Amino acid sequence: MKTAIVTGANSGIGFVTARELLKDGYRVLCLSRNMRKLDAAVQNLATQTGSKECLAIRCDLASFKSIRNAVQSVKDCTDEIHLHINNAGLILSERQITEDSHEATFQINHLGPFLLTQSLLPLIEKAAGASGDCSRIINVSSIAHKAGLKNFWDFKAEKSYKQFDVYGRSKLANILYAKALATRLDPAICTANALHPGVIKSAFGADGDTKGLFAWGVKLMPKLPNFISGLMTVEQGAETTLYVARSEEGSQVTGQYFKNSRIAKPKTLGDEAIERFYHYSLTCSGAPEIPASFSSH
Repeated sequence: MKTAIVTGANSGIGFVTARELLKDGYRVLCLSRNMRKLDAAVQNLATQTGSKECLAIRCDLASFKSIRNAVQSVKDCTDEIHLHINNAGLILSERQITEDSHEATFQINHLGPFLLTQSLLPLIEKAAGASGDCSRIINVSSIAHKAGLKNFWDFKAEKSYKQFDVYGRSKLANILYAKALATRLDPAICTANALHPGVIKSAFGADGDTKGLFAWGVKLMPKLPNFISGLMTVEQGAETTLYVARSEEGSQVTGQYFKNSRIAKPKTLGDEAIERFYHYSLTCSGAPEIPASFSSH
């Protein structure tokens, strides 16, 4: 049985992604910070799919300590990861600093997933060797990454805090990380890609955001009829993630950005900047480097 990790699986497109992977026969490890919601989601997933192969693991991406604990919990459950999906993310109306001294949106949307993924690379490598098929790493980014080009290197948002620019910066980071992995990992062992899921009718932006007009607006949006909001359903939003996870193309290309289940061209940075950013992420998160046996070099 293949094993998949899905972060933020307690709601939205993460829940739908986990549900469909369970139907595909995967064992799914669902990671989220809110155990009350996650336990309820796992029970719901079991009811909807009839599968008992769904496990809840607490992982607060705003805490490197919590992430390291989650890595150990994953290792206690399995020694192989065939599919790793960094789905969890948020947008905050006000600047916050984590216990690790990083701007919260940047840590939760990038540095946390970066540490989680790097720490689990040995398990991802082992899965490919055991099955004969390549493993896959998928970063759920956003078309909002285009806003991240402005003041990209201001990762602590010290110059200014504009929520969509800060969010865009973190989503651009998801794309750059996939590209950095693609230059390092043997594509016969693992592919790494990013994607835009669409503009989804869910309250993901309200997660952790409890005050102000922005939070009120985010919570209201999912309640509007589709013809007014113009938003995609969570099922539609999960389609591109599932395409990259399931399709032959998802195992053949690496370092790409998908939109509407097709390769698209993102706004990005040059190779030198991507390398600089990758090493910056290593330093900030304390993440381990890629195992030499996994390298494409």
